[in-house]
Amino acid sequence: MSRFSQYSGRVRVRASALVIHEEKILLVKQDVPTMSYPVWLPPGGGVEPGEVAKEAVVREVKEETGLKLKPLRLRYVHEFISPPFHATELYFLANFIDGILKTGHDPEHYPGDQLIHDVRFVAISEASQYDLFPEFLKKEILDGSLQGDMISHFVTS
Repeated sequence: MSRFSQYSGRVRVRASALVIHEEKILLVKQDVPTMSYPVWLPPGGGVEPGEVAKEAVVREVKEETGLKLKPLRLRYVHEFISPPFHATELYFLANFIDGILKTGHDPEHYPGDQLIHDVRFVAISEASQYDLFPEFLKKEILDGSLQGDMISHFVTS
């Protein structure tokens, strides 16, 4: 059984936070099932049955970074398909409320098999220097489109 098998063979709904604070974006460096090396991505994770996506993003960010936030509004819907993995990802713009930034944990994995390596606020001007995932986000960040008013939809397959 692979460390990612729990995510395969089904459509997974994920909720992630786009937190901009002092011209920096909050990112998590972690292992993902479709890459052979850790990548940087906004914090987030699976929405549990019966859980509202905005509540899931608050919970996931607290688990992964130690920070408390307030989700504002949905900004992106991303459909990611790379068989056997398939996820519908919801990205919410969010405000940092309080907390101390720390590398958190993923309760779906044992202590010796954590996916998260690092968390940090990355200067938006330096985001292009990071292995940022998914690809559409790097372009949106560099174009200054991140905080637009419309909901944008992207598909990666």
